[in-house]
Amino acid sequence: MYAQILVAPVALVALLSACATPSSNLEKTTPATPPVSKPASVPAPSAGSKSTITTSFFWGCPEVSAPSEKTTQALALFQRGCDAGDGRGCVDLAQRYLCGNGVDKDMTRAAALFQRACDANRADACDSLGMLLLQGVGGIPKDEPRGAKLCQRACDEGHVPACSNIGFFYLQGIGVPRDYAEASRYLTRACEAGVPAGCGNLGMMYMLGAGVPRSGKEAVGFLQRACDKDYFASCSNLGILYLEGELAPRDVPRGVLLLEQACHVKNGIACFTLGNLYVNGIPGVDKDLPKAGTYLKTACDVGHAQACTALGELLSK
Repeated sequence: MYAQILVAPVALVALLSACATPSSNLEKTTPATPPVSKPASVPAPSAGSKSTITTSFFWGCPEVSAPSEKTTQALALFQRGCDAGDGRGCVDLAQRYLCGNGVDKDMTRAAALFQRACDANRADACDSLGMLLLQGVGGIPKDEPRGAKLCQRACDEGHVPACSNIGFFYLQGIGVPRDYAEASRYLTRACEAGVPAGCGNLGMMYMLGAGVPRSGKEAVGFLQRACDKDYFASCSNLGILYLEGELAPRDVPRGVLLLEQACHVKNGIACFTLGNLYVNGIPGVDKDLPKAGTYLKTACDVGHAQACTALGELLSK
């Protein structure tokens, strides 16, 4: 499980509004605030930063399989191993309930199983339980301080993805006091160990000037490292950076390609941004309302509220 930063393109919204025709319903209703799907918890960027961010948690669920005889047998074996004290069996079973893979999704049961595995010294389970507590999803009471402590424990015990998560918490002040130096330290540790979320969130620190000087070179470098490892939130953020053309040379084709990569795996902000591009058109992207509708529908289907509104406005023209 990874905590990640998603950028919302303020400059891009302004560009789209400038390119829209006066009769465009979308131009009239384009929000002055960035197109984020929920209120953002934003580290204070340096003066002049045009982008803001929102928090997202990625559970890493595999493609869900339908119940089958083999699945039933596997679940029984996971339970047997867990009951006998094997933390790995508890983790395997918890992940099934977390994602609804072969069983009905049950976050509360997943959390209880992660707790058993964490008690059996499975650092990855401590990290997963911490993330669930930080989100407070599926009927699990939200407990940010306890969640952060569990992720910290997992990092200290050598589960490097947890180092990326605790770095993110220091960056955002979630469950711990905001501390950019600690954020940078943990994110750098994770990135150097090959955790793409660490690279991606470190790139966003440089993109936003959060505790470090704003640097297009550093932002592009870290975001690209994350994107190259199929961390598609960073592909989306990098695409927006190329479209905005402030910290990197404006490169519309490259920006669109990166957003398409992210949208292909249902990144809501990427799909929403592409939908807006095709609603109005910008230099290098021709107006294409059918394509805009497809992208906005994809974003809406994965829970991007503003995409749903934009799609409704598009269909009502």
